Amino acid sequence: MEYWSFIPDVVNTIIIAILFVFLGLIIGKLVEKFIYLIIQELEITTLLHKATDVRISFEKVIPPLVRMSIIFLGITKAFIVLGVEKLVFIIFVTLFLIFVVGILLLNLYNSIVNGIAGLSLKEKISQLKGKELRFDTLSGIIEHNTLTHLFLLTPEGDRYAIPYSILKRKCMTLL
Repeated sequence: MEYWSFIPDVVNTIIIAILFVFLGLIIGKLVEKFIYLIIQELEITTLLHKATDVRISFEKVIPPLVRMSIIFLGITKAFIVLGVEKLVFIIFVTLFLIFVVGILLLNLYNSIVNGIAGLSLKEKISQLKGKELRFDTLSGIIEHNTLTHLFLLTPEGDRYAIPYSILKRKCMTLL
């Protein structure tokens, strides 16, 4: 203990706060990978699609949210160690919530725009299932369509999801 006595308490507190932030980053990344593997192993996305015909990639949504939450907890613990005033903590939490709500609103807007475009194109496209479509520089066979996206299967075996809002704006050619 005497070895560390020459370092002021303020420096020790800052070092501990930085360690909490780094621990949050490291643990968040590890938990993200672990949850990603669990979701893939349990095939939750496939099960949900078969049950409800909803195409949400849980592998892309849930693990990053968990990682961000753990990082947020690490930063929160760092603020507590630093003894920061409650006002700064409230500002930080408010900015984080505004960020999360902003992302959700942008995703909702994107879904609404693609859904409206999809309602106008879905009947036409559903009759073309299995036909070849050229869109911009991409060409492939129409595999299936949902309310918001058209899925093309290219000759190379790649699968592309094209949002209907983009499909309505750009020129497409049936082959």
